[in-house]
Amino acid sequence: MTKTYFDIDTVTVDLSQIGGLSNHMMGIKEIVSSTVSIYNCTTNSSVVGNFTLTVNATDIQGNSNTSVSIPLTVTSDDITPPVITSPTATPSSIPADGTTTSTLSVTVTDNVGVASVTVDLSALGGSATTTMTQVGTTDVYRVNTTASILTSTGTKSLTVTATDSSANTATSSISLTVSEIPDTFAPIVTNPTATPSAIYANEIAISQLSVTVTDNVGVASVTVDLSALGGSATTTMTQVGTTEVYSVTTNAATSTTPGSYSLTVTATDSSANANTSVSISLTVNAVPASTTSLSIENPTASRAQNFTARISMSATVDGWYVVVVSGTESGGESIAGVGTVYLAAGQSVTDMPILVHIPSQATAGTYTLYAGAYAMDDYPTNLGNIIEHEGPVTVTVA
Repeated sequence: MTKTYFDIDTVTVDLSQIGGLSNHMMGIKEIVSSTVSIYNCTTNSSVVGNFTLTVNATDIQGNSNTSVSIPLTVTSDDITPPVITSPTATPSSIPADGTTTSTLSVTVTDNVGVASVTVDLSALGGSATTTMTQVGTTDVYRVNTTASILTSTGTKSLTVTATDSSANTATSSISLTVSEIPDTFAPIVTNPTATPSAIYANEIAISQLSVTVTDNVGVASVTVDLSALGGSATTTMTQVGTTEVYSVTTNAATSTTPGSYSLTVTATDSSANANTSVSISLTVNAVPASTTSLSIENPTASRAQNFTARISMSATVDGWYVVVVSGTESGGESIAGVGTVYLAAGQSVTDMPILVHIPSQATAGTYTLYAGAYAMDDYPTNLGNIIEHEGPVTVTVA
């Protein structure tokens, strides 16, 4: 540099920006005149970039001038980019819930020095230049990430950019799969119902069990434990059409102890979440009566007339009983007759007559008949709660 003051003491330059001294001495290169001298110095740099180096000229009187600076551009002959290896996501799949974390990592080496490592997380709802931090003094760089709830599902290729101190860059990518938010909600089971609510332990009487099941994803199966009634512990309940109602019929084995039963329902969704908190209440009663025979007084009858069926039965419980004799012929035409009787406990009746009317428009042919006995309270509202049945017998209608 040139100084136009007399009696210069020192000339220094601040090289701290490029890794040198802040008061590096400059020497006289050339004395131009008694008032002008040219000063210079040599230096090197540990960094690249554009710099402004401040010069400080001081005379023997202690006066300083720092108004002059030297612009300097430092470049590098390093053209080798960093090397990126071992791109890893642990775990390799996370749900788009904004909370579950995956650790992304890469190994980065460089012949000069790694300046920065970033990863583009914009596909996950993050920054496109998210910094990956060096792990200790190793070559591994790492960052944790989540996937926002707005992230689409699928495999994402997350670009990693490594830059060295010479501004050379290299890119690689880390694969991370984003899945749907896992379903943790069990199905909701409501309206547990048994119709009728009480049946006999005779393997004949039937109750319709039903529940309403809803789920945020989809119902996979609904079962009910009927082991207490002599059935399966995983009896399937079938969906009623496209409704949310699931239903199955059941009876009670003759060995079932009379009493009240809570039949546990298990509803499972397509994510394997299960609800076993709901049960169906069903009462099983002892059989109050039994039938022993069914016969036809005259096996041939004419249309527009009656014929007599006879039933024998006994009771273990006082009460009124209804006996229904009914049947069909091969074409589906039906005939029926109904009789009632009061029996005290231990009482029986033999060959009780029941008139069956044959309509005048009835189809001629052979009718197959059965008899069913009911408690008066169950007829005709709970026909499934039959006490016992007899048959078949046949009658020919001419």
